Amino acid sequence: MCTKSLQNAQPIAERRSHPRAPLGTDAQVISADGRYLCTVLDVCAGGVAIRCEPDVQLNQFVQIDFFLPDVSQWFSSEAMVVRNGSTSDPGTWGLAFHAPDCWTVSHIQTFVAGRLAPCLT
Repeated sequence: MCTKSLQNAQPIAERRSHPRAPLGTDAQVISADGRYLCTVLDVCAGGVAIRCEPDVQLNQFVQIDFFLPDVSQWFSSEAMVVRNGSTSDPGTWGLAFHAPDCWTVSHIQTFVAGRLAPCLT
């Protein structure tokens, strides 16, 4: 899968293995340090990007609970912190789901496909 860089219009390889869709819904994250209310920025079958103020360590496992509006269902999954912001985007975490059940993956894939379908036509 390739995308175009706007800076030099050269194709660059997409590093994500799953397509993502914007979400913008509330989430609860439970880590060893506490319980936090966060916002899910985007979602894919492999994980989520969230905005949350507390700093977390990479490779830390957390529990995330979030709502998919099209499915009208709360999802809960253990996830690993694979990105914890940067100087250019502090407060943004990347979480990779850890062994999500097939039902969760299927519903997330359906949600993402439904959100991306208008972009593909």
